[in-house]
Amino acid sequence: MLFERLRLNWKIRRLKRLKGQYIGVTLEAICEVAYETGEIPDKEAIGKEILSTVKLNRQIDEQIAILESDYWLEQAQRYLLLTPNDEAYIPSKLDRRFHYFDENTLTSLRSSVRKEQKERSENFRIWATLAIGIIGALIGLVAVLKK
Repeated sequence: MLFERLRLNWKIRRLKRLKGQYIGVTLEAICEVAYETGEIPDKEAIGKEILSTVKLNRQIDEQIAILESDYWLEQAQRYLLLTPNDEAYIPSKLDRRFHYFDENTLTSLRSSVRKEQKERSENFRIWATLAIGIIGALIGLVAVLKK
């Protein structure tokens, strides 16, 4: 479970780095054209480059949303929680097979999963504390009896 979250974070960081690289490559391409030709590219050419970068960045944002939605939906199913209904899904513009959640749905799903995780860990902590207390009492009893 821990490794799943780490893997998701790694994928998201990698996509965000890629997003930053697109902007850098676009600016470098515009500067390179200006340097080679000796004149500044016209507004239309710059606009097309920036528009393609914006489109790529939106695709990356959508991919991140799909990854997040899949992760939290899987977690909700693991804990047998209610999952959002079909109206909560937003179809992907890249590929119609993929869906993701809007921010409100994702936030409520995330909070319900975290609440369930907290409740389950509280049960474990209560039993662990009780077991450690009993072990400590037995050790103390053995130490007193040995004297």
